[in-house]
Amino acid sequence: MVLKKLISILLTLTLSYVQISSFAYDEQDSVSHIEDTMPDIISYGYADGNAVISRGEFADSVMRAMNVNNYEYEPVFSDVSEEHAYSGAITYIYKMNFAGGSGADTFSPDSPITYAAAIKILVNALGYNPWAEAKGGWPSGYFRVADTIELTDGMVLSMDSELTFSQAFALLYNFLKSDVCSVESITNENITHMRDVGRCPLNVYFGLKKAEGVVQTAGFASLIPGVKCDEAIITVDGYTYYTDIADAHKYLGMRVELWYDEYGTAKYVYKTSGNSRIVISSEDIEEYNDFKLNVYSGNKEKTYTLSKDCAFVKNGEGIIPTAADFNFDMGSVDLIDNDGDGRFDVAYIKSTEIFVVSAIDETAEKVYDGRSGKSVKLSNEDGNYYSLMMTDKSGNYVPQKIGDLTGNTVLSIIRTSDDRFVEAVASNKSVVGTVSEISDECVWIDGVEYERTPHFDKYYSVKIGEKYNFLIADSGKIAAISEQSVDSMNYGFVLDYAKKTGSFENSAIIKLMDRSGEKNVYSLAEKVMLNGGAYISGDSDEIKNIMKNGDIPAYQVIRYSLNRDGEINKIDTAEKFPANTPGNEKYKALQYGDNSLIQNFEKANTYWYGSYSVFSPIAVKDSETIIISIPKTAKDGINSRIDDEYIDVVTTSGLKSYGQYFIDVYDMDENMVPNVIVVYNEYADSNTVNDSTSSALVDKMTKGFNDDGEEGTFITVWLGGVFRKYFIEDSEYANFISSGVVPAPGDIVRIETTKNGKVSALSVDAKYDRNEGVAVITSSAPAGGQIEESFYRGRAYSYSGNSLSLIVDQTSGSRSSYIEVQDKMAPFVFASSTRIAIFDTKTERVRHATVSSLKYAYDVGEENASKVVLRCYSHRATQLFIYE
Repeated sequence: MVLKKLISILLTLTLSYVQISSFAYDEQDSVSHIEDTMPDIISYGYADGNAVISRGEFADSVMRAMNVNNYEYEPVFSDVSEEHAYSGAITYIYKMNFAGGSGADTFSPDSPITYAAAIKILVNALGYNPWAEAKGGWPSGYFRVADTIELTDGMVLSMDSELTFSQAFALLYNFLKSDVCSVESITNENITHMRDVGRCPLNVYFGLKKAEGVVQTAGFASLIPGVKCDEAIITVDGYTYYTDIADAHKYLGMRVELWYDEYGTAKYVYKTSGNSRIVISSEDIEEYNDFKLNVYSGNKEKTYTLSKDCAFVKNGEGIIPTAADFNFDMGSVDLIDNDGDGRFDVAYIKSTEIFVVSAIDETAEKVYDGRSGKSVKLSNEDGNYYSLMMTDKSGNYVPQKIGDLTGNTVLSIIRTSDDRFVEAVASNKSVVGTVSEISDECVWIDGVEYERTPHFDKYYSVKIGEKYNFLIADSGKIAAISEQSVDSMNYGFVLDYAKKTGSFENSAIIKLMDRSGEKNVYSLAEKVMLNGGAYISGDSDEIKNIMKNGDIPAYQVIRYSLNRDGEINKIDTAEKFPANTPGNEKYKALQYGDNSLIQNFEKANTYWYGSYSVFSPIAVKDSETIIISIPKTAKDGINSRIDDEYIDVVTTSGLKSYGQYFIDVYDMDENMVPNVIVVYNEYADSNTVNDSTSSALVDKMTKGFNDDGEEGTFITVWLGGVFRKYFIEDSEYANFISSGVVPAPGDIVRIETTKNGKVSALSVDAKYDRNEGVAVITSSAPAGGQIEESFYRGRAYSYSGNSLSLIVDQTSGSRSSYIEVQDKMAPFVFASSTRIAIFDTKTERVRHATVSSLKYAYDVGEENASKVVLRCYSHRATQLFIYE
């Protein structure tokens, strides 16, 4: 999945960290050489690293890099209004003489900034403009100064190159550490400037001080034998600092520059040159003896010689090592050279154990693994330092709290010999597929090879040809088999998205249409897995950028799952096949997991053969395929919102028997049967009612005039959790009367409308009977017998978990003769999307309700139990109407 990459550009003193990673692989040694990630204090948001940065955006970044959070706008440039997003920043750099305009009275705020223009702004911001003018002026003098003060380190660009976000990141990073220019002396009218070595923007603008040395203690881990860390600290060459750096433990044993504030709190840490790290997997270790580590990997042997004064640490504790310390099932040994002399100064042994979360006790801060029966207390959290992390798609660590975890989360845990928790990495990755091959160490899932963890081999077994939902550890190895259904993720269609902000909340909501056509609004969980990456829903723009196209919803198919609170906690958006992908690559066995939704075809021109259920020559529809109908006008691009009424899940009866359609196709298997088809449908005024159209409970009928002055009847209904009013023209109402279709309060109906919101077709599926005190199902009601859309009437018997049992006295029938209600009892599954309403038989008005509104025969007897009419789809209750 190609997503926007997290790149930092604007400087803020926040407690979050952005990481840029560089990885190299030594094929000769078959050992990963990792250039460790470098945290920074620059955070701009979510942007494509290869996208160019505008002059306005760069001005804003410089203002923030100087710890100026806002600046009052002045009308300086004709093309920069007060409403412009960066008007204050542009005023600031102009008034500070850092930059002029692009013309006599223009700034061109939305044009790309060139490398030369960026260098001039930063050289001026550091105070070197007198030197730059003396050394040749613009542009050569500015580049001479920039090279001298190491502002251009690592930059290889031509002067007129348009600066990208990632290049701007590197340049601003150099700026933060570059020496500033200060006044040395003033004699008569002469001012002498000097390079103030050691004073940089981090000192001048943020009041931070620098310490240098080797990290001996980080987070809850220490190189020093006998030292136990019970609070988040960093010790550098004997000096201890508190830390709120989220993942400080990764710097253990490294030589760093550490920036700390007046309270002795380490704010920012980065590696100095000369550090290197080799990560060796536990299964590649042959033996350790006398400062020599023998490794066998990729059919090659290698011996690593450790320094005689090497410091050893195992799972956060400093140790004097033995050969046994290097004999463990899962994990790694990190060998660190922190002074660039080619000898290893630190060996960090990380023996990892796997937990698969089955239960969580937030009060006790414990999680439990149901298979092993073990528990672990995840209590090592101090301020903004977290020892529980999760990696997002970019490889960056996202801090986690115990409340963020859900069942089936895989934890790779490191803890000390006395069971003190040190750190853990969580993973919600999974893959669904059929086992095609098994070896001693691996399993092939639909032909793809995966290594197994010792935890998996101890507690699970699989058979060739069987389908499973495999849970994947952060290492990429299989850790467990999910106890949940492989189909726990649902297909939905995005109708809208919004962020909720206020004094007490910072979250997001999304409006979806599910596979049954129900349109509901869901809250997003605080932490959401989006395309395999973890994001904080209230803070992250990544979700917004995918769900919205400016102010317009990005209408699209997604896969999603709900947590136990009915919140969406996982979203997969569609990945498209590249152009010219061979056909056989598009028709293959599906693998369901994180970031697995595939769009096989987009706006493909097909011909629908209703008799054969084929969109020729692209796809075959079967009973499980969802067809989503959206207006044909959306095919060539959407520049305005679409009324939700014109987006719906339809059956084949909602299509012409034969005819041309443009379609999008998702998750197609080798038999060319997709899970979802989006049809760009012609919208004419429908004179028939689709089975999939949601049911509505009639609240009242009134006469009146619509906005066009037409006289008719208004029908107010409860539909999908809200009250809606529709208009029936007198001529149409007369047609309903002649057809015997006359709605009244308490009736359950399905309504089709024209584009103008007028009722064009109506079906009364259950008619309210005052004598019985409940609606009676009519012959018009859909009759799928719990395979498709169907109606049931009766009394509530019991409710447990998410299952409601009914004593059934009437059904709408069944298209399959073998499906029958046994003993007048039938169970139905409830979901957070199930909509419930009450029709008050005394006032004959409708109001909202919940499951708690029901009275059950199991508790109060059949005579006093709630009378209900229930609509279901595939055994799941979609709507429940209570009569009381």
